[in-house]
Amino acid sequence: MIQKTDPENIPVGQSSPERAVLAFTRKELKIFRSMRPGGRERAPIFGLTKLTAWADLILAGPILGAPHAAMVLEHLSRRGVRSFLSLGWCGSLRPELVWGDIVLPVSAWSEEGTSAHYPLTDGPAEADHELGGRLAQTLNELGYKFQTGRVWSTDAPFRETRDKVKKYAAEGMLAVDMETSALMTVARFRGLAWAGLLVVSDELWGEKWRPGFESAQLEDGLTKAARAVLAAAS
Repeated sequence: MIQKTDPENIPVGQSSPERAVLAFTRKELKIFRSMRPGGRERAPIFGLTKLTAWADLILAGPILGAPHAAMVLEHLSRRGVRSFLSLGWCGSLRPELVWGDIVLPVSAWSEEGTSAHYPLTDGPAEADHELGGRLAQTLNELGYKFQTGRVWSTDAPFRETRDKVKKYAAEGMLAVDMETSALMTVARFRGLAWAGLLVVSDELWGEKWRPGFESAQLEDGLTKAARAVLAAAS
């Protein structure tokens, strides 16, 4: 059982940054730390999510799935964080997206159970326009190719069936992950800003699943995306 953590557990006299970067896996967490040394380690939250803090930024990860992502976002928002950028992995639904390619989600279809607990009355969840625009501008300035569009988020990665892949690809969705729709929804519900990048770790569109979790292409894509996220966060 994951123990709840006191969101106000901040040392007396210490202010918390208003910006955070969320790393979904240990791989991008390591990349971020190598690019931005000198952070101070804080006590983990929820037993497994590590926190590294600078005067202007908090780095949090790893994060797995929509419930966990929502918990981390809620926790950090109560520490004073108002702006969130994230980096994670995704499965490609389309042949033009292969290992290592970068996706900038602008909206998401939810097949996870967390978002329903955050009902929105002012339209569907989307990435924050200003933050998303900053990410796009940064990627362009760095000369990194990327695709922008809608993604699909699910709690059941072993149920990403061929029929669903074909259906959602035909509807224009680019990729599938486990966290994006919840982060969009919770951020919108709480009046927070969120945008993020995904890097293709596996390909679902072909006759056979092609995992690239240990590929050099994924490592390269994550390194580029992490550089863009940190630049946009500054």
